[in-house]
Amino acid sequence: MKLLQTILLLATSALAFADDRAELTGLVETYTSTVATLDMEKIQPIWSTSDTTSFIHPRGHQVGWENIRQFFYMETMGRLAKRELTYHNLNIRLIDANSAWGDFYWDFEATMQDGTEITSAGRETQIWQKIDGVWKIVHVHYSGMPVTGEREGF
Repeated sequence: MKLLQTILLLATSALAFADDRAELTGLVETYTSTVATLDMEKIQPIWSTSDTTSFIHPRGHQVGWENIRQFFYMETMGRLAKRELTYHNLNIRLIDANSAWGDFYWDFEATMQDGTEITSAGRETQIWQKIDGVWKIVHVHYSGMPVTGEREGF
C-alpha cells in the first residue's frame, strides 16, 4: 500500500511540475515579448508588486515594482523607438510548490530614436514565487555574455 501511495505522490508531483513549468515558460514569454510593446497591462501582472522585488542589471539595481516599472520599462526601454527581446535555452528549477528559479540566454535588438541600431546578448536568472496561486517574478539578475568565454565548472 505504501508503494502505491509513493507512486501516486510521485506521479502527482510530476504532473504539477509540468503545469508549473508551462506557466513559468509562459511568464518568460510574456516578459520577453512585452519589452517590444511596453504594454503595462500585460507586464504588471507577471511581476510581484512588492517593495522587495528587485532587478539587477548593468545600468543599475532597482528595488520595488514601482522603481522597476519607472526605470527599466518607462525610462530605459521607453527611450528606444523599437525593441525586441528573445530568449533561448530556458532552464526551470522548482524549489518547492511556491518557489522556483530559472535561467536563460537572451538576444536584444533595438533602434534608438535617431535610427541607430543596437544589438546585445546576455544571460539572465529569474526567481519566481507563487503568490495567491499565480507565478510572479520576484527577482531578475542579468548580465552580458562572458568576455573571456564561458568555462565549465565556474
